[in-house]
Amino acid sequence: MSERYQRDKSNPYFKDNFVYDPATDSYTCPNGQRLNFQGIRRSKLHGQGSIRVYDSSRAACRNCPAFGVCTRDKRRGRALWIGSSNLWLRKHRQWMSTDEARNLYARRKELSDPTFGIIKDQWGARRFLLRGLVNVRAEFSLITTAFNLKTLCQVWEKAHRAPHMRLNWLPMKISDPSPATAAELAS
Repeated sequence: MSERYQRDKSNPYFKDNFVYDPATDSYTCPNGQRLNFQGIRRSKLHGQGSIRVYDSSRAACRNCPAFGVCTRDKRRGRALWIGSSNLWLRKHRQWMSTDEARNLYARRKELSDPTFGIIKDQWGARRFLLRGLVNVRAEFSLITTAFNLKTLCQVWEKAHRAPHMRLNWLPMKISDPSPATAAELAS
């Protein structure tokens, strides 16, 4: 989960800590105040579409001991803006907090994701140079073949070189005042 979500979740007045009641179409805040449905607003931000707005009465918020901590709006009190994907986000966050989901997510690091990251970032292959499905498939096959050959060479080198012949040294920094001699590198 994102750092921002983790930081917000620790706040007792974060919107995920409000309880939804489908019978009355309202939310209940951690202090027991009710936020009723007020209407739908259209949003073009992040493709959310429609956003449902819930808020409580001004008097209820002002009399609440958490007024000023729960909300920054001194005039109207607390309001919740719930996007159309909020239910799915809650379910996904709940599922991602399980050990099974963490193990499955950790497996993404094993093979495919680092491969595409290397091809895109280190090799600069972000766009195809050719047009047409046949040409793009051929170009992608060449890129993946090159990556596989590079991987095979690394595996072969690891298996067939003697320990003293492996290239374990790092290149010198430009700022080093005295370059190392061949004898120093060999030792």
